[in-house]
Amino acid sequence: MKRVTWSIDLDEDTAEAAAVVALAVMRDPESTATVFDIKCEDGKTVSVDLRRDHEPGPLLRCDNCWALYKGTGRLARVFPDIPDLLSRLEPGGMVPAGECPDCGALVYPLNAPVGVGILLEGGLVKGVLADRGNVRAAVLDLDVEGADESEIVTVAAGDDSMTGIPVTKDVIAAPVFVRELFTLTQQKESEP
Repeated sequence: MKRVTWSIDLDEDTAEAAAVVALAVMRDPESTATVFDIKCEDGKTVSVDLRRDHEPGPLLRCDNCWALYKGTGRLARVFPDIPDLLSRLEPGGMVPAGECPDCGALVYPLNAPVGVGILLEGGLVKGVLADRGNVRAAVLDLDVEGADESEIVTVAAGDDSMTGIPVTKDVIAAPVFVRELFTLTQQKESEP
């Protein structure tokens, strides 16, 4: 029997909040928290760094059936050899790793950044928070009154277009806050 331990120092208000953040750190594929201490039967403790000792392949997920793949070995086709690729992508969209062998849909890196677009009219975005890292956000302020013409852009997506002032915002990873905010929002929406 071996005892495996992993530790992290966190400055959270409650024990539950600390546990939630620690779990998020452990599950983050980009996390460098990969050092484990193993106490063996003979009483010796050995440290193992999995990132250094074993670099896993990228984790990929099918955009349709959500099948998971570790690396591109099992994919039907691998980028750039994907039939009709240009017709299957949106301009500015994420480039797929390949094609799913089960359903034929495109497969993307699981840890690719999540992009969030925020529309704002008559207000100020104080901050953008996410329940995980690797999130990017862009704000389009629809209130263009009094703005310099050089700041205004038109964002076109298919038949829709919106005009405003684009602003990139840094996203702060705050999983406990975001989870609580979503819980409260869902409670409010379900009230009669």
